[in-house]
Amino acid sequence: MSGIGRIRRVAVGSGHAGMPARIDAERVRVQVCESSGHRRTIGSGWDALHDRRLSVSERAAVRAAVQAVALLRHRFGRQGFDDAGKAVTLVLRSPDADDRGPFAEAGTITAGSHNPLVGSGMGGRGDRVLPLDVAIHELVHVVQFSEIAENGSELHPALAEGFADALSMLLTRDWSIGEGYFRRPGEIAKETIRQVGPSADGVSKRGEPIVTDYRKVARGDVEEHAAGAVIAQTFHELQERIGWSRAEDLIWAILNDPSAWRGGGSWQQVAESMVASAQRLWPRNAAVQAAVGAAMQSTHLDEALDS
Repeated sequence: MSGIGRIRRVAVGSGHAGMPARIDAERVRVQVCESSGHRRTIGSGWDALHDRRLSVSERAAVRAAVQAVALLRHRFGRQGFDDAGKAVTLVLRSPDADDRGPFAEAGTITAGSHNPLVGSGMGGRGDRVLPLDVAIHELVHVVQFSEIAENGSELHPALAEGFADALSMLLTRDWSIGEGYFRRPGEIAKETIRQVGPSADGVSKRGEPIVTDYRKVARGDVEEHAAGAVIAQTFHELQERIGWSRAEDLIWAILNDPSAWRGGGSWQQVAESMVASAQRLWPRNAAVQAAVGAAMQSTHLDEALDS
């Protein structure tokens, strides 16, 4: 997928060309669903990457999950999804994921045995089960679940989706999600599932509809993935003004701000955290504060401050 080509390189080595760092591979545990419904444990991500019982596409899914873990470690110092070194479990060959696509639960990312878009009329490469940007998206959900588990709250669905999309897009330097499902060998992806901002690579927007105006979200019942684009578009606008690194720092600060996620989170709390986190990170930088305000105004997210 086009996002992989621009992603910053993470630790590679341990004597095997193209293999991820073992420290990251050990923070992924891999299981496969059997026809009986039982989950068979393969072992660590390192074990799975060397296990020829897994298909090429399944090992690619393992690699994507390991790369997602590595990105959070390299960029934010995250030691496992709960910051205590706990490994995320990757479940492969799930019939549920074949139907609905990859999904996250507490401590777990679940993927299917084939591309969930095949048969849906959207086409795509049949053997791609977990592209890297989707793996990052689902890992962000696992992090979100771990952060709010203690108070028993349920994550605000649109905010959960928006932040998962936005952080994945920032880390891959690619303002779209899911083009890896469409790309065939030797081709450049021309379609994607969700995308915000202008297209840098000529990728079409034939995928899921999105809403980037908070006013429309506040007025009615907008599907959670569509509504989450308000967050992703706001960070796109912010990145244009303050750069990739600062935009990443800010989104990570909000994700780790307890005040943003009280009761599972709300638009007002997140908007307040965006302003407060920017002030905390860059207390003497008026230009950054103005850029945050301008980005929020571009999607009318600033109006959530008064909701």
